[in-house]
Amino acid sequence: MLTKVISTLQDIKQNGVTKSNLHDMQLFPAKFHRVVRSVPFATKLDKREMMAWNCNDERLYRIKNHIRFRKLATQDQIQKNIDQMIVGLDLGLSMVMSVENMTEGRFKDAIKYATAPFHLWNKNQSRKNIELFVTNPRNVLFESWNILDEPLIGNLLPLVLPGIKTNDVFHINKFYPQLTLNLVEEAIEKKWWDDESKTFFSQDQYKEIPFEKAIHGIWDTKETTGKVPIRIVSPFKHPYDQNHKKILSETLVIHLHGGGWVSMSSKCHQLYTRAFANKINAPIFCIDYSLSPGSKYPGPLDDCW
Repeated sequence: MLTKVISTLQDIKQNGVTKSNLHDMQLFPAKFHRVVRSVPFATKLDKREMMAWNCNDERLYRIKNHIRFRKLATQDQIQKNIDQMIVGLDLGLSMVMSVENMTEGRFKDAIKYATAPFHLWNKNQSRKNIELFVTNPRNVLFESWNILDEPLIGNLLPLVLPGIKTNDVFHINKFYPQLTLNLVEEAIEKKWWDDESKTFFSQDQYKEIPFEKAIHGIWDTKETTGKVPIRIVSPFKHPYDQNHKKILSETLVIHLHGGGWVSMSSKCHQLYTRAFANKINAPIFCIDYSLSPGSKYPGPLDDCW
């Protein structure tokens, strides 16, 4: 970043102020501010976190019975998908920004969607506007994150989604103990995951729930209060038997959708969960955890737990 600042200052000295170097100079203060704010948290990174391990970390071998690595795409394919995702995020934010000062209503929604072709045609200018926007982000950021869940786009989304045999939602009752930091610390200290036969909870904290009670009412779409919605995305036409009592698969994937615990849903993430399910030939359970700030920590985490 410092190299870029020096380069921009040299450009201003040689060529004077231009639209390009003025744009860069407007961005630098916000970038420095974000770095300064993030440094205190970065220095407190807990290296015990699994996401901080590298592939050769010896701790991975201790839990190797619970992990299976599988390459689903090449680096070029991953980069292409990332580029497409960025275009989509830029488009959503540009659409919302273009009407942020308008009164809520159908006219505002119509104008917002009508601007989409313009923003797609002028990607570079839209990207510059977004870069300036993030120097002073506003509430429309949340609206842009959730744009794929809006009724109009949500109804059109299946037209561009990968084909899938099953896409159902059921609701799980919250029977199990809450996850606490003390419990996680105890699990790390006692190395509970070294032994496949051990449950994560000790016996005095955990009591097995009868199967019939656990599945009672999970397909009831009327009584969903206090339950956790879970979307089944599966390459099989019938991932469960006719009585909805048994999942007919030896393998499944638990998916926690992105959104920082504050936005989005399993619905809009079908853009890739469907592709994952088809690629690995296994059903994916996508958890629609409750969102903050409506649900305070550790509410969303407990829903997933």
